[in-house]
Amino acid sequence: MLSLEQMLGVIWRRLLTFLLTFLLVMATATFVTLRMDKVYETTAYLYVTSADPNANDFEQVQSNQVVTKTYSELLQTLNIARSVAERLPFETTGGELQAGTSIAPVPESQLIAIRSSGASPRDAQAVADTYAQVFIESARRLTSGTDSAAAARVTVAQGAPLIEDPVRPRPVLYLAIAALLAVIAAPGAALLRHRTDERLEVDEVANEVAGLPLLGRIPRASADIVGAELREGPPSPAQRHFDEAFRFALANLAFVNRGSRPATLAIVSPGQSEGKSTTCLGLARAAQEFGIRTLLIDGDLRRPRLSTMLAAGPDRGSAGLSSFLASAEAMAVTDATIRLDGPDLSLLPSGPIPPNPAALLGAGRLKELEERTRKVFDLVLFDSPPLGVAADASMISAATEGVVLVVDRKRTKRTGLLRAVEQLRRAHANVLGVIINREGESTGGEYYGFTETELAGAARPGPLVGRRAE
Repeated sequence: MLSLEQMLGVIWRRLLTFLLTFLLVMATATFVTLRMDKVYETTAYLYVTSADPNANDFEQVQSNQVVTKTYSELLQTLNIARSVAERLPFETTGGELQAGTSIAPVPESQLIAIRSSGASPRDAQAVADTYAQVFIESARRLTSGTDSAAAARVTVAQGAPLIEDPVRPRPVLYLAIAALLAVIAAPGAALLRHRTDERLEVDEVANEVAGLPLLGRIPRASADIVGAELREGPPSPAQRHFDEAFRFALANLAFVNRGSRPATLAIVSPGQSEGKSTTCLGLARAAQEFGIRTLLIDGDLRRPRLSTMLAAGPDRGSAGLSSFLASAEAMAVTDATIRLDGPDLSLLPSGPIPPNPAALLGAGRLKELEERTRKVFDLVLFDSPPLGVAADASMISAATEGVVLVVDRKRTKRTGLLRAVEQLRRAHANVLGVIINREGESTGGEYYGFTETELAGAARPGPLVGRRAE
């Protein structure tokens, strides 16, 4: 249930939907009002009297009211309506006249009101006056055989006036009602759009995503910039901006973890190609700049992107994570690590792809690996497979000190993110926060979005062929 403040925030973010809905309701009401046929009304009055010389005043009043009510009922019959239709100067039927005419006695009086409607002021006047004339003639026929002194008489008290202002449509009233409906419909449309929209919605000033701390925003960058992440040479302005985003994220990790940087981290994402490997490389580079001994572990034993990007994929026949987990004998972590850029950055590749990665990760050696690596390195980063693929990422997340959830600003769906958060919580993982990837543009030039496949193509040609740690 959204609070009032949250609802107002949703409406502000969906302001275009709100305005379009409001204008659509108002435009529809205006169109319908203008298309409606004009209806005119007027009223004629009949005066009914009955003279009984033997009745006192009270009996006379009672008699007049009874006769007035009786005559008003007779006026509403179909036979009277048909007689009126025959005399009118335009084509109509008795049924149509009955539907458009209201006949009723005026309370506490001897008057009968004949209210008629028509497509023009003169049509409405003609119907009311003709009704009055036809009934006067009918009343005379009814009383023609009675004592003239006691017979009831019907006369025209007031003919129908010519009223030239239509009673319908009433534009001011209709548009006021439409505006009220639009004020109700527009927020409803905005909230419905928000509920059905799968895109991530993160304000520029937001500090949380899906209830988790926002650790950083990584700008969109070209494959060349990402490929230069671990290369030598002076960085470009766009590269510096790109690197600074990861330094900021690394610093925030210490803040959200009670002031101390976690020693082991699982980098996960809800789906594929959302930037896990890029984030691992960026955080590793930022840590290396601070002299932090860092180990990258390619934990994706199904499609090892990180190892492939750094020219240490399974096709190279290198030992790696799967080798350590499957080894029956104790195996030193350094036997499978590859030193990358300087003495402070190393890689533990995925190793040979096993037939059942989930069973291998769940065999119990993963926690041992985590404990042994943290004794050698200051920071260990696991590049995990997507959470939506299999249980591998949940196992890795549960074995590490903290988890960073990487989402793509354009690719990640909101429901996918919420499912990922729930999956991590069921695994009792310590989710430290979220990093948004491909957020806006990297400064320093025009750049385009990239996928991990593009990253691999950009990284392979570089001088990043690792060497075994001594």
